[in-house]
Amino acid sequence: MTPFCDCFYFDCKADPALHSACTGVEDTLILQNLDAILRMDAAVVLRCPIVPGANLTEAYLDKIVALAQKYPSMRGISLLPYHKAGASKSIRIGKCAQTVFTPPSPQEMTQIRHEIRQRVAIPVF
Repeated sequence: MTPFCDCFYFDCKADPALHSACTGVEDTLILQNLDAILRMDAAVVLRCPIVPGANLTEAYLDKIVALAQKYPSMRGISLLPYHKAGASKSIRIGKCAQTVFTPPSPQEMTQIRHEIRQRVAIPVF
């Protein structure tokens, strides 16, 4: 697909321990796919949801930083604040209601961006 795509948006949703706990599998294959895409010189933006009470931990922020340091050719890191839009959808499609977390404040997002920018050489937005 790399010859046909201008940019890949690659999600990083949790630190390794939380990923395993929530999905039942390690994130090894996901990270191998990221590595393969970047070795093909593809443009990649790392998308990282920020969910206070779920994945907003030092381990998760460290994972984001480690990926940025390992792959300095990434186009950037997009930090995505949690929003409640998906909670009602899961009910409509017959799934269990999701836990609704509180979205991070704009000030929290600014602080998180600042902390990550201090540790990486690629754009953080």
